[in-house]
Amino acid sequence: MKNKKETKTLENNLSNNAMMMDHVLGSAPNPFRNKKEEQKRKHIILENEEE
Repeated sequence: MKNKKETKTLENNLSNNAMMMDHVLGSAPNPFRNKKEEQKRKHIILENEEE
């Protein structure tokens, strides 16, 4: 069974992919345009890579 952190990462990726697709299809603004949001995502990714 996957650990909690791995599962959370997968959930985040799925959520991000869904938001990105909404943007690509034109039904939503770019969810990653916000710099603070981008930095937070990068930080989360870095944390996950440490394991």
